[in-house]
Amino acid sequence: MISTRQLGIIVALSRVSVITVFLPVITAADARQDAPIAAVVSTLGGVLLTLPAVALAVRFPGTSYGGFARRVLGKPLGILASVLLAGFFLVLVVLRARQLAFLLIASQLELAPSWIFAGTVVLVGGYGASLGGDSLGRMAEILLTLVVGSIVVGLSLAFLSVPIDFRYLRPIMHRGWGPVLYASLNPIFWFVTSGSVVLALSAYCPDHRRIPRAVMAAIVGSGVVLVAMAIGATIIFGPEKAQGQLSPALSLARIVFVHGVIERMDALLMSVWVAGVTFDAALFTLVSVVTLSDATRISPKYVLIAIVSIGFILAVQRFVDIFLIRRLVDPVYTTWAAVLVHVLMVGGTLLVAVITGRRGAGNDDSSK
Repeated sequence: MISTRQLGIIVALSRVSVITVFLPVITAADARQDAPIAAVVSTLGGVLLTLPAVALAVRFPGTSYGGFARRVLGKPLGILASVLLAGFFLVLVVLRARQLAFLLIASQLELAPSWIFAGTVVLVGGYGASLGGDSLGRMAEILLTLVVGSIVVGLSLAFLSVPIDFRYLRPIMHRGWGPVLYASLNPIFWFVTSGSVVLALSAYCPDHRRIPRAVMAAIVGSGVVLVAMAIGATIIFGPEKAQGQLSPALSLARIVFVHGVIERMDALLMSVWVAGVTFDAALFTLVSVVTLSDATRISPKYVLIAIVSIGFILAVQRFVDIFLIRRLVDPVYTTWAAVLVHVLMVGGTLLVAVITGRRGAGNDDSSK
C-alpha cells in the first residue's frame, strides 16, 4: 500500500523528471519569451485533462483501470481498452529509455552504443516494477528531494554565475495566443500522462477520497517548477538561443561553477536525471502490468515478464532513433495521443460509468 502523499510525490516526480532536461515549452515549439506563459497554460490544461482519470480512481477504489474497465465496458471491450492503455505506457517506457541513451551519448559518452543504455533502463525498470507500489513510493520521496534540490541550487548558482536579462521576457504576448497554445500541447500531454498513473496506483492507495487533492497538488507543484525553469533558461540564454538547445537545463548546469564546491553541475544533473528516468520506466512498467493483469486475470509475474521482454526488444532496435522520437513527441502527435487515450478512452469509460451508474466498493470483483 501507498499513502496519498506518496501517490502525489510519484506523480510529481514523473513530471519533473521530464522538465529538468527537455523543457518542452521552450524546445518543442516557438513560444520564445512567452514560454513561461505556456508553462502556466499547460499546467492548467494538465489539471483539467487529469480529472477523468482521478474521477475513475475515486469511483472504483481498490482496483486499477483493468479491473473497472471490465465492469463498465464489458469483458471484451474492457480487456481491449486495458491492452491499449498498457501498450501506451509501454511505448513511453521505450521512448524515455531511448531519450536517455541519446542524451548520454550526445553529452558525455560519444562512442558508447545507445542500445546498451536503453536496454538496461528497461530491465532495471522492470525490476523496480516487480518491487511494487510501496517501494516506488518510498523511492520517490528520496528522488524528488534530490531532483528539486538540484533544480533550486542549480538555478540559484546560475543566476550568480552569469548575467541575467529580464528584458528577454518582453514583449509579452506580442504574437497572440497561437504560439503559446501550441507550445503548451506537449507539456499538457506529459502532465496528464503523469497524472493518469493514478488509474493503476489507486489500487495501492486505501484512502481514495484524498486522491484528487494529492494528484492535483502534484501537477500544480510540478507546473511551478516548469515555470521557474522556463524563466531561468529564457533570461539567461535568451529565447532564440534557449530554443536551439537540445537540453536547456543541461546547458544551464554547464555554466554553474563554484571552485572547490561544484565544478561539474552538469554531471550531477545527469546523474539525478538518470535516476528519474529509471524511476519513470519502473512506474510506467508497473502501470502496464497492473492494468493488464487486472483485465486479463493473468498473474502479474507473467505479465511483467512479457512486458519487459517486449520493451527490451523495442528499446534495442536501431529504427527507434532520435529523429523518430522527435516526431513522436511533436506537439501534434502528443495531442492526438492525449485525445485518444486520456479524453476518448479514459473519459469515455467515465462517461459510461456515470450513465450506467456503475461504481466500485473496495475490492469489488463482480466483474468476473
